[in-house]
Amino acid sequence: MGSYDRDLKTSISLLDLTNKKEISSFGESFDFNHSLQNIIKNKRDLLKDHEYFYAVSDNQPIIEKYDFINKEKLESFNYSFIPIIQKNIEFINSKPDSPNSYTAFVRDSYIDNGELYLLISNQGAKFRANTILRIKLRPNFELNTIYHLPGNIYSTFCIENDTLYAFNNETASIEKIRRK
Repeated sequence: MGSYDRDLKTSISLLDLTNKKEISSFGESFDFNHSLQNIIKNKRDLLKDHEYFYAVSDNQPIIEKYDFINKEKLESFNYSFIPIIQKNIEFINSKPDSPNSYTAFVRDSYIDNGELYLLISNQGAKFRANTILRIKLRPNFELNTIYHLPGNIYSTFCIENDTLYAFNNETASIEKIRRK
């Protein structure tokens, strides 16, 4: 699970279900200006693909790849070069800093067939959450496709074969969208 450990400054905890008292921590954490920010902004979505864990921050444009056995970080991918992410960072940096809150722009993440999908919100005057980034994981991280969903605000999604299912918050419905 994504869980910040204050003492070890790690971002991931592993609970052994056969021995519920054994918890190991690993993963690099981000360091922010305030201890409360360290706790709330080090959240990660954890996804497993074969022998790797992928840790996706909801508020930093960073994806980390960890070895499942050794718990070592193998590589990371900074996707701040993508225009929607650049605009989000500019908007976030224009806001006053508060230790009690933060802005998350990754709303959901999903792995399918060696590719990572991120549902990204567009911060600013006209909030939208309808962009999905498709990132190849092998042999290295690589932005593959950017999808724009037909509605304005989605909260979650999944993929089956060439079909994307996304929950549209405005209509309170699940949409079936063919991927191209």
